[in-house]
Amino acid sequence: MRAANAFACALGLLLVMPRAPFAAQDLTELVAAVTPAVVGVGSHQPLQQPPSRYRGTGFVVGDGNYCATNAHVVSAENDIRALMPGLAIFVPNAGHPETRVAHVVLRDEDHDLVLLRFEGAPLPALELGGAGTVRPGLGIALTGFPLGPHIGLIPATHVGIVSAVGPIATPVADGKQLDARQIRLSREPFEIYQLDATAFPGNSGSPVYETAGGRVVGVVNKVFVGDVKEKAITAPSGITYAVPVAHLQALLRRAEGGERESEAAVKKR
Repeated sequence: MRAANAFACALGLLLVMPRAPFAAQDLTELVAAVTPAVVGVGSHQPLQQPPSRYRGTGFVVGDGNYCATNAHVVSAENDIRALMPGLAIFVPNAGHPETRVAHVVLRDEDHDLVLLRFEGAPLPALELGGAGTVRPGLGIALTGFPLGPHIGLIPATHVGIVSAVGPIATPVADGKQLDARQIRLSREPFEIYQLDATAFPGNSGSPVYETAGGRVVGVVNKVFVGDVKEKAITAPSGITYAVPVAHLQALLRRAEGGERESEAAVKKR
C-alpha cells in the first residue's frame, strides 16, 4: 500500500512539474540562431530625408547573398532592369543598421515573392524545407520587424501554430471587381498557410520556421488587421497568412541556375 501511495505521489509530482523552461531554452537558442539571417528591406538615398526608408522584412537564403521577401515590399520600379538606385537591405547591428545595396534578381507576383541579391560579405542563411510536412497544428515561429518605421529595426519573434492549410481565395462581392491576377489565381489556385501567430505591418516577408528544427516553411504574406490599418496596433485580428516555401525554393533554383549559366558563358569566352 505504501509503495502504491509513493508511486501515486511521484506521478502527481511529474504531472505538475513545469516543463516550459526546457522548451523555452530550446526556443531561445533557436531564435538566437535565426535572427542574424533576418534583415530589413527598403531604400537608402543619402540626399533624401530620412535617408533610409524601411518597407518590410527579408531573410537571407542560398549562398548568403540572396534575400527573400514579399514582392509588394519591393516596388517594380526598383527592378534591376529599371536601374533605379536606392534599393537596400538593412542588417541590424546594435542600433546602427548596416546598409547593403541590393537589386531584384527574380520576381513572382502571383505568389508575392521576390529574390534580391545584395552586396558585401555573405550573411548567415536560413535552411529552406519541410514544405511536405506542413499540416495544421505544426508549431511555428516568425521573426521580423513589426512596426519597423516607428520603433526601429528591433527583431521580434512571435510563436504559434499553422491553423489551416487551404487554397488562396479573395472573395469579392461583384465579378466586376475581379482583376487579371485574381482570375488567374482562380484558375490556378495554390495553397496558403493560415497562422495564429500575430504579425503586424512591417512583418511582410518574415520567415516562418518550424519551432522544432528551424527550417523555413513559409513567408509571411498578408495580415488581416481590421477595416483600418491603424487598428493593427490596438486591435490586431491575430490572423496571418504565409506563402509555402516551395515557391521560394523554385525562385532560388532559377536564380542559382542562371548564375551557373552565366559562369559557363564567361568560361567559354
